[in-house]
Amino acid sequence: MEKNVCSSVIITLCIAIYIFGCMTNGTEPEPNTTDLTGEYLGQQPPGMTPVRFPPARLLANSDWFWHGSPNFSPDLSEMYWGKYSTNLQPERIELAFVEVEDNQWSQMQTPPFADLNFDENNPCFSNSGDTLYFLSRRPEGRIFYVFRTPSGWSQPVQLDIPFPANKRMGWNFSITKNKSIYVALFDINGENPPDIYKTRYIGGLYTMPETVGLPVNTNYNEFWPYIDPDERFLIFISNSPGGFGMHDLYLSSRNQDGTWNDPVNLGPEINSNQEEGAPYISPDGLYFFFTTEKTGDLGFNPYWVDVGIIDDLNPNPR
Repeated sequence: MEKNVCSSVIITLCIAIYIFGCMTNGTEPEPNTTDLTGEYLGQQPPGMTPVRFPPARLLANSDWFWHGSPNFSPDLSEMYWGKYSTNLQPERIELAFVEVEDNQWSQMQTPPFADLNFDENNPCFSNSGDTLYFLSRRPEGRIFYVFRTPSGWSQPVQLDIPFPANKRMGWNFSITKNKSIYVALFDINGENPPDIYKTRYIGGLYTMPETVGLPVNTNYNEFWPYIDPDERFLIFISNSPGGFGMHDLYLSSRNQDGTWNDPVNLGPEINSNQEEGAPYISPDGLYFFFTTEKTGDLGFNPYWVDVGIIDDLNPNPR
């Protein structure tokens, strides 16, 4: 099922990119070599209407598009993300980052711990900023982490998570302050749609993932989770009926007894007839990021909006 879902999404993306390229005679944004300074790459903060986030030099183009939202370090001096490189054979998802150097944001770089022989995605900082988690198709596992040392990032270390034998992990995950991890699991045989699961970190070990259950998981696709660090709410994508098209973003708030409330569609300001995904809230709690493809895009780009648009839908205040 994972392969079918991911393949259909990628095919849809490629068709959309091709069609838009024909409409615009293949024109692309001019590279922007202007120095970038200030928080969030010096971009003008958004209001309650989503706007495209990247500066011109980091926009999706004919070589690559964003395969997730940017993930910032807690001090906002580093930004990591996954990029889908369409100019490689075979095509590949790679990790990328920029950082503040001499008060200016650097050019796009490849992290020193990345392995370009395998697809890698979903860079995710710990709340302390001293650990970075990511996904990799390396043979020895799926979720890895690196930690800061006096000389830079460490070598990757695999997380030992006991996934069910009949399940495969999706391309994304989200981690809480207490190191619990929310993931989407797909049936290997494709009998059931993907659902969201939680694995707990207890006594230095991860537990067997357990479904978060109804009303989050349904007979439709639910995946790409973002969990609030304090587990007060969950944002994810679904193709359940009543949406605006393809996969929409939904929010479910969590009760004190651990149960979840009925998911709420994030509405037409966020969702559209295109594919939305990659929910993420900045470490300062001010902005909500997600990916989509709008007029003028040559592939998926991240968009950002004041987090108040999420708070208005969330009965559990942050």
